Amino acid sequence: MTNNETLEPVLGLAHGKTIGGEPAFTFPEVLDVLSCCTKCDIAVLGIELFTARPEGYRNEGMSTYEVQLAGQSWHDFVLQNNGFAADFARRNRGGDDYFYLLTASREQEFAKLAI
Repeated sequence: MTNNETLEPVLGLAHGKTIGGEPAFTFPEVLDVLSCCTKCDIAVLGIELFTARPEGYRNEGMSTYEVQLAGQSWHDFVLQNNGFAADFARRNRGGDDYFYLLTASREQEFAKLAI
């Protein structure tokens, strides 16, 4: 399970799930999801926008920000990442057939990946 799947408030905001079981979020609910992740110290490392089409999902955009943890606290790292993710969502609003997927991490999980 991913970090955001472990949070009941986040699951409650999911519009549905992808074929692979990832929670999918619509606008503007994705902004509430990002706020919840921030409160729980979960860094959103990336966000993608997709459309649902009869033939499958189509990637319409992905974030390109990259925040370095070195030299700052985990909380500041979370604030920066999640702020960039919210900016991406606001700039890339989708219509009825659009949804967002998040790549997220807690501090302990990120530390294992950074080794």
